[in-house]
Amino acid sequence: RQGVEGDNEGLTEKSMELLAFVPLAFMIRSDYKERVIRIYPLLFFGILTVTGSVWRWGWEECVVRVVGGVGVLAFLTGGVLLYLLLKYRRRINPFREYIGTGDGVFLLCLTPSFQLIEFVCFLIIAFTLTLMTWTLGLYKNQSKQGIPLVSTVGVCYACYLVYCFICF
Repeated sequence: RQGVEGDNEGLTEKSMELLAFVPLAFMIRSDYKERVIRIYPLLFFGILTVTGSVWRWGWEECVVRVVGGVGVLAFLTGGVLLYLLLKYRRRINPFREYIGTGDGVFLLCLTPSFQLIEFVCFLIIAFTLTLMTWTLGLYKNQSKQGIPLVSTVGVCYACYLVYCFICF
């Protein structure tokens, strides 16, 4: 009897994280079709992701994951800023010209879902697939501007959630 209840608790915790699929699907579609991330799906996605992570891992572990993830994102942002500064020889705001604010907030919302090493590996895989998808898209349709970061990273995150749901 206890084993069955324990299994049900794990299923409930995982189901909480799977609820994030609903706003994630809206964001993926919106980013791919319109290159826009709407605030309400992003807000609901963030709430569901953080709530699911706190429920599953506890708030202490969640804070550790967020701090580690923010550190990784800050390091990447610093690298991008340095690259753009060296390339264009002037100070720019990358969130105005190159990276959407919705992209940054979306990546922040992912941080409680991953341990530090998992997050780094996830970002490497997701960003590589994003660049490959974007490069192939350039050859097919020259009129599309920008990189659909939330779309491709969101699909990678959805695959990650399904993998975790099935395997763990």
